Amino acid sequence: MRDVERRGIKGLAMNRDVALSRACGPLSICSVPASLASTARSECMLRKIERWTMRICVCLVCLAVQVKAQSDLPSYTVHRADTQNTIDGVLDEASWRDARPVRPFIFPWHESGEQEPTEARLLWDDRFLYVSFVASDQHISATLRNRDAAVSRDDAVEVFVAPDTANVDDYFNFEFNALGTILDRSPRDGRSSSWNAPGVEVAITIEGTLNDDSDTDDRWTTEIAIPFASFEEYAPRLPPAAGDEWRLNLYRIGGKTNPQFSVWSDTQTEKPQYHVPSRFGLVRFSESRPPSTAVGAVSLGTLKVGLREERPHDRD
Repeated sequence: MRDVERRGIKGLAMNRDVALSRACGPLSICSVPASLASTARSECMLRKIERWTMRICVCLVCLAVQVKAQSDLPSYTVHRADTQNTIDGVLDEASWRDARPVRPFIFPWHESGEQEPTEARLLWDDRFLYVSFVASDQHISATLRNRDAAVSRDDAVEVFVAPDTANVDDYFNFEFNALGTILDRSPRDGRSSSWNAPGVEVAITIEGTLNDDSDTDDRWTTEIAIPFASFEEYAPRLPPAAGDEWRLNLYRIGGKTNPQFSVWSDTQTEKPQYHVPSRFGLVRFSESRPPSTAVGAVSLGTLKVGLREERPHDRD
């Protein structure tokens, strides 16, 4: 009898719930007044707004930091050469005379010794990216002659190039000592010495005596032609067109007496470190010739010590 009564009571309760559900909608386990439910929904919405506001603020801060980091990068307009330059280490072509130098190299890691200035310029045509360095140097030294030797131990200059601004980690580096010895690296080979850029031309002129500290030297000049074909697979298009932008940095390093560590675009590292593509400067290609009003002395070297053209079969 008691079981029958319990079943009857249970049935009545179920019928009541069904009736209430049909009249008022599904019942929750913990029903709350409408005003409390509305407050809870409002608080939930506020929390969501707070979370999204925080995310937006973080994104804006990151964007501001990135914009600031980019805004202090140097830029340079690469003008077209009037004619194909003769790579002889003598910067006597009109294009070189008129091309303005990049901003002065800086010395972020200087500790002692004399800061010796370096002046660099860039030009281009349909085949080559041209780079010149005029490096003041009282004691010019270089001994390494084998391809891909550690030329940074000598007086040397370096060109790092990222042809795709969207992928700056895919960069090439070309290094040249005061003898014209080349070290080059490509992202395609993990920067190993197995890759040699074909057709690179370099010539050096020295105003002074090489590897002789008994006297005072003046400067050494490097003239370089890097074929655009070197950047195949990584450049958006070759040759570049007017308005195209690449990322690039220029360096000077080494020397036995009074070693130099200077750079065009500050890498913002505590110690000398050149492999920082995020800090490469910005270069923009122009179809116009260098303005004839450009000023700046260009060295006409007095002693040619090297003229080299590297081809695919060249190996040490």
